[in-house]
Amino acid sequence: MRSNDVRPALLELAKQVEVRFGVTVRTAFRGRFPDHAAHEILQVYRIAQEAISNSIRHGRANRIGLTLRRLASGMLLSIRDNGTGFPSAQPPQHGIGLQIMHHRASQLGANIEIGNAPRRGALVLLRYQPAALL
Repeated sequence: MRSNDVRPALLELAKQVEVRFGVTVRTAFRGRFPDHAAHEILQVYRIAQEAISNSIRHGRANRIGLTLRRLASGMLLSIRDNGTGFPSAQPPQHGIGLQIMHHRASQLGANIEIGNAPRRGALVLLRYQPAALL
């Protein structure tokens, strides 16, 4: 993998979470990936880190799926857990971690959706277009 590839950072994050918290993190990378600028890698990493931290701390998840997929119009990062999810259909908007994820997404020019997964747990979807695709 290249040094301007976001995947090694996400794999390292998954390993660290498994070792530190004993939580299973399954990773999947689908499609051909363009180069990422260093600031893009940092923002994507930090969003994934915050989503995983929230899954463990607030949702008490013990399994997390982290998927990065190439789309025709860019990339999709998905973080889904088996935790308790949010207490209502809409996640609270006042949480600092959620606000930071939204801010980081805006720095990427990305769209982020945070809410409950269809059956159980929480789901974070980040849709963005790396600079290499612009």
